[in-house]
Amino acid sequence: GDPVHQIIKGSFECGSQYHYTIEPQCCICIPTEDGMDVYPTSSYIDLTQVAIASCLGIPNN
Repeated sequence: GDPVHQIIKGSFECGSQYHYTIEPQCCICIPTEDGMDVYPTSSYIDLTQVAIASCLGIPNN
């Protein structure tokens, strides 16, 4: 057959993001007399605190 020539034009934009993390979200929790010692693997401890409070059904303070 005849050769087919196609020209495809367009643009694509990907929105920016503050931070792309590849850190796993996990931690070791050790109960203490007055609470819990938490050793997270992530440097973003705020999200770890929110997740633990949600799992335990306690306020996030």
